[in-house]
Amino acid sequence: MTNTVRETRRVRLPEGKMPALRVEPLPKDTNQHGDVFGGWVMSQVDLAGGITAMRYCLSRKVVTRAVSSFTFENPIRVGDVVSVYTDIVKVGTSSITIKVEVYAERLTKAHNTIDLVTQATLVYVCLGPDGRPIPIEESRKRYFEAHPEETDDQGVAPLGSSN
Repeated sequence: MTNTVRETRRVRLPEGKMPALRVEPLPKDTNQHGDVFGGWVMSQVDLAGGITAMRYCLSRKVVTRAVSSFTFENPIRVGDVVSVYTDIVKVGTSSITIKVEVYAERLTKAHNTIDLVTQATLVYVCLGPDGRPIPIEESRKRYFEAHPEETDDQGVAPLGSSN
């Protein structure tokens, strides 16, 4: 059996984008080998995707419906700064699909490097007050009815409103 060393390709953080979440893992987040638990990374992915879904749906009531596979390309270690970026891939009637990318910034005295850690696609469902799925447009409409002084990201009230 031969040992193979996998080459990692250094990357840059996405330009012109703000991360949905940025965090530094703690020693309690590591396994016996000193790497951050994969489950901790998955949790950060779900938090970041959920934040993006809540912002779009204008509701705190969104739940994770599905997660695509996770492939961990590089480890995260204590001292790394973890940046989680999100993009909306698709908006359905009551669901929203979000692509999530996780990067680890390795801050050292000699040089700083950035590695892509993982990517995933998650589907969230917007819920109404009764806990059942609700059309996203209805959720946004309810928000604007409760907050008439506000507009959406494009500076306009939702479709079908009189604003």
